Amino acid sequence: MTISPPSRGTVIEASVMDPSVRGVLKADDRGSEKFDVTRGIPTSEDLYANVLAKEYLFQHRWVNMTGTVTYTVKVKRVYHKTWTIPGRASSGEGDPGTPPQPRERDVPGDKTMQVTRTYSYWQIDNLEVYKLNEAKVSNYALGGYGDTVTLTPNAYTAPTLQSAMDTAVTNHVKPAPCREIDLGIKGVPGGSTEPSTPDETSLFQSEAEAEVRENTVNNDKVTFNGATIMDPAPVTKTAPQPGSIPQPGMIGDIVLYQNRLTIKNTLMNKANQPTTGEITYGLLPGNVNGGRDQKFPILGINSVTVHTPVVNYAWVSDDQPHNQKTTPDPTRAALILERPFIVRIPTSGQHLDVASYPGYGNHDYAKYFRIKQVRFPFDVYNGARSQYIPAMTWVDIPVNQLDTPFIFLYG
Repeated sequence: MTISPPSRGTVIEASVMDPSVRGVLKADDRGSEKFDVTRGIPTSEDLYANVLAKEYLFQHRWVNMTGTVTYTVKVKRVYHKTWTIPGRASSGEGDPGTPPQPRERDVPGDKTMQVTRTYSYWQIDNLEVYKLNEAKVSNYALGGYGDTVTLTPNAYTAPTLQSAMDTAVTNHVKPAPCREIDLGIKGVPGGSTEPSTPDETSLFQSEAEAEVRENTVNNDKVTFNGATIMDPAPVTKTAPQPGSIPQPGMIGDIVLYQNRLTIKNTLMNKANQPTTGEITYGLLPGNVNGGRDQKFPILGINSVTVHTPVVNYAWVSDDQPHNQKTTPDPTRAALILERPFIVRIPTSGQHLDVASYPGYGNHDYAKYFRIKQVRFPFDVYNGARSQYIPAMTWVDIPVNQLDTPFIFLYG
């Protein structure tokens, strides 16, 4: 019995190696974003990063291996030949003649016959499956996180893969048992001479063909997420054609997601800061003939403009009743020597158009103030006359203090 080397036949290939990845970096909360980050978002506000992509990647190639097994079958036969040599009649007185003489002889007719059986099985030529590892999103606005946040999968179940591959044909093809065939003794009667030995090659071949069963074959093994893709169970002659790993779906929107990413309050205003990203997939065990972890850029993520708004609708009190100018200017506030006055610095007011800049508009911007300051081109006292303040000196005012009293001194 001889197993021929297999020949490569039909190839089945399938591949999904494009993660279809996309991402955003926007203002919390997702779905009800307070700011349009492409127009502007203040420091101390929160961002969220969200990436969507395929739940896994894969590629595989199955090859149909075909060939033959040649069986050598010995067929035994004995031919029992019989014939009779004719006698001779008496020729006269003193010649009795000779009687007929029966003859017999066994002649072996064994032959060795060749029987061919085909085989067909499927082998793994390449198999790679990748699970989701992580994604990274980078932007100037993420300065409090080293400019980059890493999104690790949440509520994600990695695919499972089991495989078994063997290139040895003897581990895929099991020849059928083959025994010697004994056709017994066959009588071959003759006449007066020994008959010729019959040629039963055709019979011998048909007997050998009937004796030899089909080969047992089996595929390599591939199981994905518990489902059989390539079935290794032994079958007769032709192993079943394998299927394909299913097409991956997109991950849910909570898998690669992180919110409450606070913009550090020390960041300076910067417009249209680009966002970059990358996503990585890890090669699962069970791969065959190749593969390594995969990394892809995340293109098209929106930019972020960091713009921290403050308003300054400052006001100073007008002491017009004590103004002794002959022609007072009604458009300017009057400050009177040795008289108290008030400086009002509110944190509320209109800043940009809310229709074009969501989250801005007319409201209190106190949370974005670090400090308020005022200085005068003349000397003043504080309202309690406990502190002398020289001209051109910056005076700190608590952010949440609306009105601050001073007393005007002659400089």
